[in-house]
Amino acid sequence: SNPLWYSRKHALVNHKCIQKAFIDGLYPRPTDGQKSSQVIDTFTMDRKYDDLSPNTNLCPCISQYQAQVQASPEWQKHQETVVDPLVEQLEAVLGSPVTASWAMDCGMSMQCHGMNLPNGFTEDMLNQLLESQIWQDHELMMYPNVSYYGRLAMGFLLAEMYDAMLNTLAGAAQPKLLLYSAHDSSVETLLNMFDVWDLKWPPYASYVLFELYRDAAGDAAVRVVYNGKQMPLSWCGGNSCSFDEFSQLIQVLTPSDPSTECAC
Repeated sequence: SNPLWYSRKHALVNHKCIQKAFIDGLYPRPTDGQKSSQVIDTFTMDRKYDDLSPNTNLCPCISQYQAQVQASPEWQKHQETVVDPLVEQLEAVLGSPVTASWAMDCGMSMQCHGMNLPNGFTEDMLNQLLESQIWQDHELMMYPNVSYYGRLAMGFLLAEMYDAMLNTLAGAAQPKLLLYSAHDSSVETLLNMFDVWDLKWPPYASYVLFELYRDAAGDAAVRVVYNGKQMPLSWCGGNSCSFDEFSQLIQVLTPSDPSTECAC
């Protein structure tokens, strides 16, 4: 086991492959023929309580908010004028029933692996599916407001990461790296919570890094990095937050009483 990090993944099998690829990047295999091995502990949670992505079982209130958004005239119009025609086209060319999200996931995965889309499934169709999914995700994440949805959808995970930062600053034995393998919806929601999402679909193998460090004066600070780019944090007036500023932000973005807030 590696005491320098803590690793947790979603229960889906493909997340094991995602974490293995990340670990192989950190620890490349020897090229001189020598054999070496290291045990890496990776944890999972019961899917009913997993907080690595918005979870309606963990927080039933999310279901209620989603239903309210999906009943809106704007959502219904989008469904009738954009989603339904696209699904009808795809079912005609693929010869089987599909959903928009399934078709988008499969199309994106095929492109990421350098595979051709099925005959009749055009690049334009995939782009329309992508734009539609982004619109729908954004509508859901903005209701009832961006911070409240975010705290119910991803606030539990954010609270876990924040607790690890507190432990580190208190001098407790703590891994230097906490690695979580989640979903594109997790990335979107986290970025949106911090007001830095560019309304573009997270590219394949995207990551969000919350980095705790000490500045030149020795004061603790936190910065948010998305795919190698430090994000401007308007809440803190710059590219990073003092730990006090970050702590104030965490109070807004994490549930204070989950049993009450998640019960609506």
